[in-house]
Amino acid sequence: MILTGAWDGWHIGLSNKWPLAETAAGVVLFGICLWLMFNLLVEKAPDSIWNRPAFWLLGSWALIQAVNIMFYPLHNLFLKILTREWILVPWFTKFLAIFVLNLGVARTFLCPKPSSS
Repeated sequence: MILTGAWDGWHIGLSNKWPLAETAAGVVLFGICLWLMFNLLVEKAPDSIWNRPAFWLLGSWALIQAVNIMFYPLHNLFLKILTREWILVPWFTKFLAIFVLNLGVARTFLCPKPSSS
């Protein structure tokens, strides 16, 4: 991730967005989240996976990174082809998706037991 950030900084400059570095960071974090979730799934635990806060946290982080991985490479394309009326639609869609996923993160910390209200 540091090398892609240095590459983008050298070629693009320090004032612009760095889509390659952001995409690389998202891929690394997405892979780590999936690997940790897989370890949770294969682990023999007495309680259900749905009752474990780590599952909700890792699942939300993995989905947020997946949204970012899809969004950052298309960032410049959106700016080039969308008209003034449509330019905010991709960012609003990303905001809504991440808002829903942050509700999963909030559930992790605020409601760790599914039977509580």
